[in-house]
Amino acid sequence: MAKRKPLITVEEIIEIHENIIKKYGGESGVLNRGILEFAVDWVNSHPRKSIFWKVAILMREIISGHPLTQF
Repeated sequence: MAKRKPLITVEEIIEIHENIIKKYGGESGVLNRGILEFAVDWVNSHPRKSIFWKVAILMREIISGHPLTQF
């Protein structure tokens, strides 16, 4: 069975965060990489789930876990 390309990587999430900080201001950085890695691994390990489910899981973990700086 061929390995699937991941939906998203931790590095991509950090890059998106950096771009938002550059545009709107604030402090960049990662407070807890483990939360990001958990969320990314979770969504990438469930290939049959919908994209909506995957985005919801990622957003829940980012919002409730606060793995990124925001001020």
